[in-house]
Amino acid sequence: MAALQKTFIAAAFLMLFITSAASFFSCDDGWVKSSESKSCLMYVNDHKSWHQARTECHTLGADLVKVVNSKMNTFLHKFIESKVPLNFSRGLWWIGLHDPSKTGEFHWLDEKKKTQFTDWRPGHPIVTYYNKCTSMEYYSNIRTEKWNFDGARCLDRHSYICEKVGASCGNGWLKSTESKSCLMYVSDRKSWPRARTDCLKLGGDLVKIVNSKMKKIIYKFIEGIVYLNFTRGLWWIRLNNTSRKGEFPWFSNTKKPLITDWHPGQPPIHFTKKCTAMEFYTHIRKEKWNWDDTWCGERHSFICEKAAECYNGTHGKDCSLTCSEHCKGEDNPCDNVDGTCDLGCDPGYQGALCTEECDSGTYGKNCSLTCSEHCKGEYNSCNNVDGSCDQGCDPGYQGALCTEECDKGTYGKDCSLTCSEHCKGEYNSCNNVDGTCDQGCDPGFRGVLCTQAIIKNVHVGRAQENSTSEPSKLNVALIVVGLVVAVLVIAGFLVYRYRKSHQPRKYSNLEADNILGFTELRSDS
Repeated sequence: MAALQKTFIAAAFLMLFITSAASFFSCDDGWVKSSESKSCLMYVNDHKSWHQARTECHTLGADLVKVVNSKMNTFLHKFIESKVPLNFSRGLWWIGLHDPSKTGEFHWLDEKKKTQFTDWRPGHPIVTYYNKCTSMEYYSNIRTEKWNFDGARCLDRHSYICEKVGASCGNGWLKSTESKSCLMYVSDRKSWPRARTDCLKLGGDLVKIVNSKMKKIIYKFIEGIVYLNFTRGLWWIRLNNTSRKGEFPWFSNTKKPLITDWHPGQPPIHFTKKCTAMEFYTHIRKEKWNWDDTWCGERHSFICEKAAECYNGTHGKDCSLTCSEHCKGEDNPCDNVDGTCDLGCDPGYQGALCTEECDSGTYGKNCSLTCSEHCKGEYNSCNNVDGSCDQGCDPGYQGALCTEECDKGTYGKDCSLTCSEHCKGEYNSCNNVDGTCDQGCDPGFRGVLCTQAIIKNVHVGRAQENSTSEPSKLNVALIVVGLVVAVLVIAGFLVYRYRKSHQPRKYSNLEADNILGFTELRSDS
């Protein structure tokens, strides 16, 4: 396999239409390669609103440009300067940064997370209902020239820069824009089966020609490598008569090819001739290309083809799908075929594509952490990323994760209640949930919260404890008043009796006469 690569590298210097055989990706005509973002850029001079500009980029298979770091920012300044003579005091060009939620948090295109890189003009962005799109601004005065991001009305009309990802082919391969695949010329002469085996080892297969444009590109591709100073040459392609019925499908595909370029009279149905080579031949000063069926054991050079590898956070057919924004790592790298995240998921997400949030009750890296049992709600639900409780904390707990008990001296919902000042102990400490005093009550108080004072009244020769809540205070007052009234009544009665017993007795006339007669009788005797 190493010999194959050396052969190609030596031949690559002869390709007149390749700007760099060792480049990792290439761009279509009209696009400029950005090594900073590993993408392709196009300057569009039409003046459009932000949304119109984005739609125009979409029609080109692209989107408005993302400026992900300072190097890319500087590259864009130079890119614009190469397209426009900056002989004015101020210029504006749309980029992909905007504020769709109108909250002052700017995001790149359809991404949900806030941008990490900005280059705002001093005092910007000014958050208003209208200024929710972003342009790259150039301005100059007598003493200075400066570039910045500028918040702007989305309906304003400016030029813009489109960006699309290229496709990575790797060293020794050339991208074909017609097939959106990568090609490699191998000069070693092999039989068809061995040639195909070598292509498979390189991660590809023998080339498959899908339309007339690609057919012409392959012919020019060979002409750019091989000096055609001979009368006839043959190069293996994938077309193969495996069924031996004269039907030449593209090997594993059982359907007949949509395009062929057979040599006149080809292919004859021969039992032994079941492989296909591209044929170049000259005849009476005329050069011609055709396809020729031939014995599979013949030894010819060949062209390998492989799918272009996606990069910069893309995958799938034509690299048209975006890796999940929750794939871990810079640019959210994922498998170029199925989108499986290369480095796993960001905290809070799971699944091969990292598109699923953690199951309810779990969060964090690999969804391996459990939400606090003190998160309020039936399932103790919490934020899938950082574990903060969605509905707040159960009574008696505080903090984002609801793992901290209330501070000393407080309890209950949101730790907003204060322990009784009559709880025993230095800090009047009480249970963080219900306020029950941890060490009991201070002397003279009782109850689970130590809010009831104890008083002593003499009744029937023994002390009786009565509560001093608000209703009991009224009862005590009534008792005292009653006692005072009783004492006054008794005292009045005693005074009355005393006075009555010491007054002179008054007699009736009959009693007086009787007493007088009795007195006289005694004196006579």
